[in-house]
Amino acid sequence: QHKGQIEKAEKLQLEALNIRRQLGDMKGISTSLAIIGHLNKEKGDFDKAVKLYLESIEIKKQLGDKKGISSSLFNLGNLYRDKNKIEEAETIHLEALEIRRQSDDKKGICASLAILGHLSKDIGNFEKAEKLYLESLELKRELNDKKGISALLVNLGVCYFEMDNDKKAIKCFNESIVLKREINTVSSLVATIHRLFSLLDSNAQNGYNSEIDKLDKSNLNTNEMCWLKNIELIYVCHNDVSNDTAVIQKISKQIIDLTKKLRTNDIDDLPVEAFYVAAKKLIQLNSTKQAKSLAKQALNWIGNRKTRRKEELEKMLK
Repeated sequence: QHKGQIEKAEKLQLEALNIRRQLGDMKGISTSLAIIGHLNKEKGDFDKAVKLYLESIEIKKQLGDKKGISSSLFNLGNLYRDKNKIEEAETIHLEALEIRRQSDDKKGICASLAILGHLSKDIGNFEKAEKLYLESLELKRELNDKKGISALLVNLGVCYFEMDNDKKAIKCFNESIVLKREINTVSSLVATIHRLFSLLDSNAQNGYNSEIDKLDKSNLNTNEMCWLKNIELIYVCHNDVSNDTAVIQKISKQIIDLTKKLRTNDIDDLPVEAFYVAAKKLIQLNSTKQAKSLAKQALNWIGNRKTRRKEELEKMLK
């Protein structure tokens, strides 16, 4: 159904593009090309999407449309990031950032700094990511962009977690949660609690569990349901709710089943921390074989990325 909708939208945009070409509407042509590029990105046709974005950017350069150029470069950079072409993505996003700085486009500068932070985080350069996030965060505070501030604080918290600075990570996550309560974003609230949960003591975990129980969970998607299961698994392991390995294995299997439906490659969205906690607990319960299985799954999610738990998980397999 989703594919059919994309193809229908592409057909309409191609018709619009043809009319705009006949009229010589260069701005309209550029817009249509960018939209068709985005639709091809959604279809998974990387090469065609790149070609369309570049054609759109070339027209925008002829028109002197700096805001349009930076916006299209931003989308093109994200396309390269999706294909894990980090170096190319960074070059394109730096070009977009320079244009936005020249135009004093503060909102655009924030977005470019944040995505450059994400790219640095993707390759495990957390110190560089921290610097970029902090610069973006300062601008977002000037703009009073609460939603943007709360999102950046989560990414900054992840960096501090990976840099083994739990105190700063907890501070960032908690500040983000306060803002998310204000703007009433249930899904992102669950996501942030999921990232914070393993760093908390039992009392704090109980407090957040009570808050989660009161949330309207009727419209949660697969990612959010997975995060709730991660929280449940960490809670069970940290608080000795059950020393029955079958309970840990049951929740772990539910999480694995959910991850098969996740639409994300972002390691921060995956249950690495929950499985690390569960594997440690299984080792304590002398269930080494089951612990190794969870550690292996967590390392599979991590891949060749640099993360705080990787070395400890690898030791569990020896």
